[in-house]
Parts: sequence; structure tokens; C-alpha cells
Amino acid sequence: MSKQILFVQGGGEGTHDAWDSKLVTSLERGLGAEYHIRYPAMPNEADPRYAAWRAALEVELAALEDGALLVGHSIGATFLIHALAELGPKEEFSGVFLVAAPFVGEGGWPSDEITTRNRFGRRSATGPSGVSLPWRGRYDCALLACRSLC
Repeated sequence: MSKQILFVQGGGEGTHDAWDSKLVTSLERGLGAEYHIRYPAMPNEADPRYAAWRAALEVELAALEDGALLVGHSIGATFLIHALAELGPKEEFSGVFLVAAPFVGEGGWPSDEITTRNRFGRRSATGPSGVSLPWRGRYDCALLACRSLC
């Protein structure tokens, strides 16, 4: 049985087909047939809204098996980690990887739907097993480390 990966795209018109699809193709090539990448088109990518993406992520996360890997790119990474914090994962994930997650708030990605969280890891006791979830400050990058990759 292949290992599942959920790849959450970034935002912007044409991102799913023209940009992030290249990242997914590269992952597929590099990882081989042992991995199956789920790459759903997120709603209204040209104007990403957290509420709509959260609803789509809830469906996608529910379809994953234990041991799946989660990858989010750009605003998809930020929306993914916020959705995990709010929904609490139902499965145990092997890893959560955030690629180029933007800062959300004044001076960063504008959003009236989500706010910056302080001490995120301490608030995420229900986070994926074996995954530490340190959140970032205003100028830091998001970093998620996992105990094992596979």
C-alpha cells in the first residue's frame, strides 16, 4: 500500500495548474510509486478565503489514513496549520511540512478571518503524534519538525 501525501496549494490565480503542480510533479518523480499525492484544487484560488479552504481541508483530512504526510505551500501552509489547530486531526500524521508559509497580519498577508497565534505548540496538545508544532513570530518562518519522516 502506498503512503499518502496531502499537498495543499498556494493561493493566486492559476496557482493549482501553472505553479504548484510543478512542485507536486517534482515530488512524485522524487518519491516514486511508494507515495500517492492527493492534490485537490482549493476553492477560489485567486482570492483564497480561510473559511472556504478550511471546509475543503476538513473533507481532505478526513479521507486520509494514519501515517499520511501533510504538505502546505504558501497561504495553503498557513491555512493548513490553522485548520489542524481548530479541527484537531482525527488521524496520526507522519509529518507536517509548511513551505514558505506567509506571516498573516499587519505587514504580511492580509486576512480578517485568521489571526496570529502565540505559543501555538502549547495550544495544540491534540497535534499530530510525534510532531512538534512551534509557531512563528512576526518575522520568523514557520517550522514544523517531525520525529520521523516515514
